[in-house]
Amino acid sequence: MQDYNDLFYLIYQPIVNIKNNGTLEILEYEVLLRSQDKRRFPNKKFNEILSSPEKHQMFMKWYFEKLNDVLVRNENINLAINIHPLQWKETIIFDFFYKLKEFSNRIKIELTEHRNFIEFDLDTVFKSRYAELVMLGYNFVIDDVGNGTNDIDFVIKHIEQVSSIKFSILPFRDIKKKL
Repeated sequence: MQDYNDLFYLIYQPIVNIKNNGTLEILEYEVLLRSQDKRRFPNKKFNEILSSPEKHQMFMKWYFEKLNDVLVRNENINLAINIHPLQWKETIIFDFFYKLKEFSNRIKIELTEHRNFIEFDLDTVFKSRYAELVMLGYNFVIDDVGNGTNDIDFVIKHIEQVSSIKFSILPFRDIKKKL
């Protein structure tokens, strides 16, 4: 069995609300997967995991243990968990969230923008999984709108199913600041 602790670690990036008085309020933490060697999202390795049901199942077991531990130890935090589009086609994703259901009021499921290797109908699969998971109390977020699969058409199709939308700032990076 692969020891995913040797390959990956998780970052808990705070999502903050800046109040009028300048103080910060942490709303939740977005969970980001990083590789031990490159210190960024392990795209190639993650795609290898997704291509093998056994590896994906072992990875999700590791991921569950990490998240469950954080949620148990920190009763007042909320997490936003990123889910790759390919993960929606496997039933393991439902099992994963079913095991976390006691924390569903503290978890948002983020639909990531990854476009690569999509060879199935994401809309149909998402609607099916959404129906199952919303009954367990989960909320959904469309992440990085403007990139990959999360274009405005996808948002419009699923606007009734999401609690929030996150826009990517990447399209705005080349806008020059007015002086």
